[in-house]
Amino acid sequence: MIRSLLLAGIALASAAPAIAQHDLELPAQPPVLPPPPMAAQEGSDWVIYPVRDNVFMLSGPSGNVAVQIGRDGLAVVDTGEAGEARDLVTQIRRLSDKPIRYIFNTGSDAAHTGGNTTVAAGGVDLVGGSEGSGLLGNGGGAPILAHEQVMFHLLEAEIYEGLPTLTYFVEQKDVHFNGGPISLIHAPGHNSGNSLAMFRRADVVAAGDVYAPDRYPFIDIDRGGSITDYLASLNHLIAITVPEFNQQGGTLVIPGHGRLSDEGDIGEYRDMVTFIRDRVKAMMDRGMSLDDITAARPTFDYDPLFGADAGDVFVGQIYRSLSQEGE
Repeated sequence: MIRSLLLAGIALASAAPAIAQHDLELPAQPPVLPPPPMAAQEGSDWVIYPVRDNVFMLSGPSGNVAVQIGRDGLAVVDTGEAGEARDLVTQIRRLSDKPIRYIFNTGSDAAHTGGNTTVAAGGVDLVGGSEGSGLLGNGGGAPILAHEQVMFHLLEAEIYEGLPTLTYFVEQKDVHFNGGPISLIHAPGHNSGNSLAMFRRADVVAAGDVYAPDRYPFIDIDRGGSITDYLASLNHLIAITVPEFNQQGGTLVIPGHGRLSDEGDIGEYRDMVTFIRDRVKAMMDRGMSLDDITAARPTFDYDPLFGADAGDVFVGQIYRSLSQEGE
């Protein structure tokens, strides 16, 4: 019986039409890397990287700025330090002469807010809502949107120029602009006022100080920073990114400082932060002092990348954060 079934199967297989070779070939995968940077302008410290769908990363001395260009004008995420602002505006004008309609601040540090006054002065607010191609401006400059904690931090530092003109206090603030949504997502950890800015139609996220792959995180305890919140925000960033192929490409992330990244990069960075946090916590649970923990070098395997002195600072911030959370 079994022999008869096998012979019948062989006969059916031989009678089946051959599968054409091209039917087995998968379509070629598009490149997961964005285009190369634009040629640098002589005398400028900024480098412009096209990211995707008219979203650009402008990399300057103090960090990265994101710019979106569309039918309604320009949206700018972060503005660099004050001394870089005029050059930044010049570089933005290399991309488009359309008016700047929105500025989003992902945090309150000078690298993200210092150029607010200069950049906003070159913009125009929209009258009548967040989407309004062709609407007249009110002459007051571009509005600056940030989490309300950014406003509080700047006022506490006695900074009264370039303050946000619009703030939000919920978990997520959405703006419809240039034919698609831009979401500001509250992501505390570095301090209490950090945000992720997601260009949802382009699938690009400007992460600010939630993610900076060229350095250890800085947990600003005095302004509401927390290692637990920081890891939660990193995990949230991973949750909203989707890789394209072999865990690469897909959603692209513009960090506050450092190179353009994807989900795989952020996952490795999150793992590094988690490993170091867990090592410090385990030593604290054994009753070790901060001096003893620092001497044990819990950042030893990452110090060649980010620096031993910076590793000591990070360990101290984790220790202080976990100590406060345990109170």
